[in-house]
Amino acid sequence: VPFSEFKWIDGSVSAAALMAALFTVGIRHLFEEGVPMFAVDAPRQGSGKTKIVRTISNIWFGHSMATTPYSTDHEEMKKHLAAMLMNGDRMILFDNVHPMVRVNDPTLNALLTNGRSTFRELGSQRMLELDSTATFFMTGNNLKIVGDMIRRTIRLQIDPGGLHPENRKFAIDPLETYVLEHRMEL
Repeated sequence: VPFSEFKWIDGSVSAAALMAALFTVGIRHLFEEGVPMFAVDAPRQGSGKTKIVRTISNIWFGHSMATTPYSTDHEEMKKHLAAMLMNGDRMILFDNVHPMVRVNDPTLNALLTNGRSTFRELGSQRMLELDSTATFFMTGNNLKIVGDMIRRTIRLQIDPGGLHPENRKFAIDPLETYVLEHRMEL
């Protein structure tokens, strides 16, 4: 019910991917290996990409997920990932990835494949083996997912329904608040 008003460019493919994302978050902790990242994509701003991911987080955890920018600097990306994994975040969102960024990070690829990666502790030479029970999400307009990341990502493609999707009216609005108030029913 919460997602019924969203339209998808590729119809039932993205609708099925949404259901996969919803269930993956709930059972992610059962898998030692990695799970795919979910990329919520749309051709323009205001389409509801972050709203969808925030709603999934609210359903499962009753609060919004950890959010960080996607960095094209590999060392910076490793620091972000290590910090979030040490924090025990169960959902991690790379929000509003710039359309010119080519998404393909080796550490993120390793986590999506293995669910575990090695990081150097900041300020020391000590190595940390960190497991991930997180499900990764990414949002952006016209995302450019390349290289090995392509086969480790499931894409959801929102149909914004016009030139000004930010002006759409939904029967359930605000969606995130509705979900928090009705979590047990959902």
